[in-house]
Amino acid sequence: MSVRIPTLLLALVLALAACSRTPDDATAEPAPSPGDPSPTTPDPSGSPADGSFAMDWHAPFELTLPNGWTVRDCAGDRTDACVDADGEFLGDLELLTGYPLTEDQAAAEPAAVLSGLAHDFLAHFEEDRAAGCPGFTFVADEVRDAPVGGQPGKRASFSLRDADGAVVERVINHFTLQDGTYAIVNTDAYVTEGGCLGPSETDASFVPSGLATLEPFLDRLVAETDLTTASP
Repeated sequence: MSVRIPTLLLALVLALAACSRTPDDATAEPAPSPGDPSPTTPDPSGSPADGSFAMDWHAPFELTLPNGWTVRDCAGDRTDACVDADGEFLGDLELLTGYPLTEDQAAAEPAAVLSGLAHDFLAHFEEDRAAGCPGFTFVADEVRDAPVGGQPGKRASFSLRDADGAVVERVINHFTLQDGTYAIVNTDAYVTEGGCLGPSETDASFVPSGLATLEPFLDRLVAETDLTTASP
């Protein structure tokens, strides 16, 4: 049974990942050397002072990560959480909610729906980047289980690398089901020079090195987020 991602939502996610909104003067960043510690290895001992990583999407909040970075509510109409370091904006996590399940998805097992969403996301981005970014290499990570707001979820992520192996784009999406719909927490990063996609002043993406620093904490932030404040 097909549980593919709906075309309209795919177009929205593609549009989000086609924008770069970092003001930094970043250039393509080299790939880690063999033997370097993985930036995505979680630190299970680290936690904010109150022991909670919970983000509230519609009320003021602020929490401090073990590395000293701050996650807080963002100003404006977007459903996102901003990440700062010593008062400097680094990027955001955006919550996309309220997308109804198709008839096929509603009849399928939840695990199959989530897996379909995650794999279709990667397949469509691989096709899109192959067509639009010649000379760059698309590298997908393995889809894996990752709770979202305390509910079952899937994490799908990829990197785009230049001819030298430097990361010029990094996109991480967490998918979950919510009250007959599904939701996505989107986190992305782009370089502003030397990449495939042009910069935009309206996007709030990380640079790749910034997202790599956040990744040890990202899954826990998403797992403990409060989705009850973001109902469709």
